[in-house]
Amino acid sequence: MERPQKFDKEQWALKKENVHPYRNSMLKDLMNSYDLHGVNKDSVFNLLGSPDRSDNGYLFYIINRQQIGLFTLHTKTLVIKLKPDSTVEWLKIHQ
Repeated sequence: MERPQKFDKEQWALKKENVHPYRNSMLKDLMNSYDLHGVNKDSVFNLLGSPDRSDNGYLFYIINRQQIGLFTLHTKTLVIKLKPDSTVEWLKIHQ
């Protein structure tokens, strides 16, 4: 079990071998300490960096991915929905 840790922008962005090793342990602090509702997209990018994927007003930040070889068994993703004015409408954890 990972030990929870405080959100750190630099560690959040860190990527080793196509994995973000610190995101899962920082997710709870991020969700509890930062109210992103109504924040504009530029502020989200400033805090979290560029998303791993974006599509039609949704931003996707991969938190954790379990794989065997090329096969993905489980993915945990922070999904952020933007309003037409590019502010955050909601956030969800998709598993």
